[in-house]
Amino acid sequence: MSSIIRWSLMCVTFAFVTLASCGDEQPTTAKPAMSVTPTSQPTATKEPTLTPTIQPTAAATQTPQESIVKIGTTVEAGGSTYTVNEIMDPAPEGGFRAKDGNRLITIDVTQKAIDDEEPFNLFYFAVQDSDGFVYEPSPYSSAIMEPSMGSGELGSGQLVRGWVSFEIPDTATLISILAEPEVFGQRVTIVDLDPSSSPGNLVSSTTPPKPVTPSSPVLIGTTVEAGGSTYTVNEIMDPAPEGGFRAKDGNRLITIDVTQKAIDDEEPFNLFYFAVQDSDGFVYEPSPYSSAIMEPSMGSGELGSGQLVRGWVSFEIPDTATLISILAEPEVFGQRVTIANISN
Repeated sequence: MSSIIRWSLMCVTFAFVTLASCGDEQPTTAKPAMSVTPTSQPTATKEPTLTPTIQPTAAATQTPQESIVKIGTTVEAGGSTYTVNEIMDPAPEGGFRAKDGNRLITIDVTQKAIDDEEPFNLFYFAVQDSDGFVYEPSPYSSAIMEPSMGSGELGSGQLVRGWVSFEIPDTATLISILAEPEVFGQRVTIVDLDPSSSPGNLVSSTTPPKPVTPSSPVLIGTTVEAGGSTYTVNEIMDPAPEGGFRAKDGNRLITIDVTQKAIDDEEPFNLFYFAVQDSDGFVYEPSPYSSAIMEPSMGSGELGSGQLVRGWVSFEIPDTATLISILAEPEVFGQRVTIANISN
């Protein structure tokens, strides 16, 4: 009996629990799917096209042409001024002839120093043709036209004038003459030429030379100290007596008697350290035949302190040249100094 009652109770309990569980359970409802509302994308807009603003164009300006430098114009460059006095194209035929297909030209140039210790040298000049070729001076310049420019140094206010000669092709048309005021420096134009001139037929307007004023008067017989020596001009013979050597037609010989005395030891002396200058500015070097013109010639060598040498130094110059100064060069390629002025 009890077992039957226990079993009935269990069934009632089980049914009650089941019924309770079923009453508590909520019916499963399907969740609605999330709806995504599409965002409207912006319509691609076309980039605005920029119309370039046309700037007013400035009126074209012409390239300024270099000013023409005429023959006879004085051009300052470096520590000197340069003046081309005359051009001979072709140069007169003399003791030197050009190679076949070439011709010789020569220019007469004056260089005047503004500063002290200004170098001059015929190889500081050049010419340029219409094709751009630049020509250096001929090493035989002195044989083509005399007196050649030579080389040395000028003091402030001093000047030198000489010919510089070139050998160029027959077909070359010259357009410029150039100078190099500093060694390995920039060349400057000292004359522009008319490129329409026919080769070998350059029309050159010769500029009359300007008279050169002598430096401070130094009378013959005055002793002048320069470098490590003193110099005294004892006598001048103009013209020199005719002897075993004669001047070329149109030239004359002159000779000067000079004493050089050493102040320092190892002082060089050389007849080629002397020169004469005329009233047109041309400077003349001693004749290589000096010893044949007048003896004893100065010669060359070295003096000890207190020693002296005396000798004649002779020159060949144009008949028309008027001498104004006698010069000495105390140092090789150094500055020339005036050791005598000549009034007549």
